[in-house]
Amino acid sequence: MLFFEDEIEKVRNIVGKTGRNTMNLQDPRINGELQRELNARKMEAKNLRDRRNRLLKGYDW
Repeated sequence: MLFFEDEIEKVRNIVGKTGRNTMNLQDPRINGELQRELNARKMEAKNLRDRRNRLLKGYDW
C-alpha cells in the first residue's frame, strides 16, 4: 500500500464529498493516471494532426 488505506478512508468519511474530491486530486496515484491519460490524448491529437497535414500535402506513409 502506498499509504495507510484505512486511515485514508477514515479521513474521507469525515471530510465529506467536496473534501474527498480535493483529496483525490492530491492523491499521487490518481494524478499519475490522469497524467498518463493526458499524455495519451496529446499524442493521439499530434498523430491526427500530422496525418491530416500529410494528407493535405498529397502523401500518406
